Amino acid sequence: MVPDRINIIYFTDPLCCWSWAMEPQWRKLIFQYKDYLNWSYCMGGLIPSWDGFVDNVNSVSRAGQMGPMWLHAEQISGMPMCATIWKDNPPASSFPACIAVACATSQSLQCGELLLRKLRESCHLNNQDIADTLVIFNVAEALAMELSSFDLVKFRSDFESKTGQELFRTDWEDTRRREVARFPTLFLTKQQVGTIQLSGYRSFATLKSALFQLEPSLQELEVNVNLDDYRNFWGTLLPCEEKEFTTERVASLAL
Repeated sequence: MVPDRINIIYFTDPLCCWSWAMEPQWRKLIFQYKDYLNWSYCMGGLIPSWDGFVDNVNSVSRAGQMGPMWLHAEQISGMPMCATIWKDNPPASSFPACIAVACATSQSLQCGELLLRKLRESCHLNNQDIADTLVIFNVAEALAMELSSFDLVKFRSDFESKTGQELFRTDWEDTRRREVARFPTLFLTKQQVGTIQLSGYRSFATLKSALFQLEPSLQELEVNVNLDDYRNFWGTLLPCEEKEFTTERVASLAL
């Protein structure tokens, strides 16, 4: 038995291609070990604006340079990405989407997690500019139709007021306080054991290994590998996510 849960804080951004690339591994980890984990999301604010923006890790300083990076992430991970958005309709900032997720998360983890996923699908699969308020509201309306506990009126009110900015400011400040410089970044903590930080795109084997370091008894679990249960848990799965669920990638890539 695990005496207490492992806490995971996932620092990410709706526009982060490497976070989207790691969805198959992240979702598999959560599903298989959900009874032993507490997890939360922190919106890091990848792109305040393109004025003065510099990503030294990926050598990006303008919107047009994001397309090749998305293509590379797609090639490495197998997750489909609409890299043409950076030519056809480049988002001016990731802050509006971060604010939206922070507003939804203030209602519940489920609301925030589902809205984050839908925003990612909008840009990575449907080539939509998730810096556009209209796009964000359309995504929120779709979520409200699926999830009765999501209060669309409150969401819009929070998003359009200082409430949303303050909710995101908390995430933004935590990101800077922890000196998180790349997304995704995970902090996995077990009380009285320690904390493991993982930055960048990682394999499922690497994520699982971090759990085992913090709680070795997890290695003895017979995890649920039923694909129908997996589909029901997440609601929607892409083909590469289903593939990841049944096979583990050999390499651990830290890009």
